[in-house]
Amino acid sequence: MAKTTKKDLELFQKECKKWIEIIGLKEFECVFADDSADYGTRAQVMVDLVGGISTYFFAGDWDGNATKISSTEVRVVAFHEVMEVMLWELAAMAKMYISEDLVEKEVHKIIRRLENTLFPKY
Repeated sequence: MAKTTKKDLELFQKECKKWIEIIGLKEFECVFADDSADYGTRAQVMVDLVGGISTYFFAGDWDGNATKISSTEVRVVAFHEVMEVMLWELAAMAKMYISEDLVEKEVHKIIRRLENTLFPKY
């Protein structure tokens, strides 16, 4: 299990802000929370649609066999979380009619496609 560093956290925040700017995700206030809770993921985002706030959490521990975390991995995680916010409202609407599992699966399929095509260009 790899531990994230302050440098990793700073890069995560910088990359989130960069992607928010690139895609024009201006309708949400962006907040970074100092949280070491274990969500079983490398990062997590929560969105308050009514308040217009997206709160980004960056995990202190990353699962896996690696002992060091690369800057590319941090950058991809940041990109992924911003894409989650971009699709959040659409996913919330879809969940009213389709099972949550199916919606989450499709959202992540879209995000993976963007990670493989859009992310490498920036």
